[in-house]
Amino acid sequence: MDSELDPLLLHFDVNKTVLFSDGANLKTIEDGIREGISELFWGTVEEQCGKVGAWAWTKTDPACDPPGQFSDRSVLNYAQYCKKAVKNKALSKVATRSWELVADNETRAQMEQLLRSSLERLELPSEVLHTKAAQMAGLKGTTLAMFPAIFTLVALLQRVRRKFGVLFRSFGEDHKKIETEWNAFCEMKHPVFSHLLEGI
Repeated sequence: MDSELDPLLLHFDVNKTVLFSDGANLKTIEDGIREGISELFWGTVEEQCGKVGAWAWTKTDPACDPPGQFSDRSVLNYAQYCKKAVKNKALSKVATRSWELVADNETRAQMEQLLRSSLERLELPSEVLHTKAAQMAGLKGTTLAMFPAIFTLVALLQRVRRKFGVLFRSFGEDHKKIETEWNAFCEMKHPVFSHLLEGI
């Protein structure tokens, strides 16, 4: 069988893949974005007398993969650094979200700027905010709930007529947070993303 025609099963863990927040760990949308940004900023680390030294940003663009030009040095993203520098798991998570171990003001400013722009992009359009359509789609707050990329991916697969299925899983009750919005999208009743399915 042609691999391009093989059906797909998209298996998503709801937390940090579909939702920005995490009810099981009392994590807010901003917390989720902060953790994501912490995984995108890479830095070098100098060990001093066997102890973990300071983390210094490489000044490279935020990315999922480490920058290649530092292959001769120890490079960790900020989240990895927090796990290495702070052994207490709870305190490590706090450091990851608060960026308290980022000593350089320029680095912190770049991370804060990305945080602000990300939060702005999640805001519901003013013409949708608090409307009946938003309420019916489960959008009761001022921001989007699900990652927009999910809707874009599904619409693209539909347009190329690829056979696929979607499976959401969660260790807690967070799958219930997306049920209404996901169904609204599939029924073309989503006030923000239904247009992606038009003409299919």
